[in-house]
Amino acid sequence: MISRGLRQRDARRDPAFAFQLKLFFLVCVTIAAIYGAWSVKPRILLIQGGPAIFALVLTVLAS
Repeated sequence: MISRGLRQRDARRDPAFAFQLKLFFLVCVTIAAIYGAWSVKPRILLIQGGPAIFALVLTVLAS
């Protein structure tokens, strides 16, 4: 899912819209990791959510 979001972001010329797309897809991956950790195995939060949360924080700090 995150690679699809990054491809969509690269296809857009408007930087503000590209930033919004990036945030949207990172939040989607984070929510999926939280749900996976709650419903299947808590380790999913670290494996899937860790990089997404890290990228989300860096993206917000870079803006």
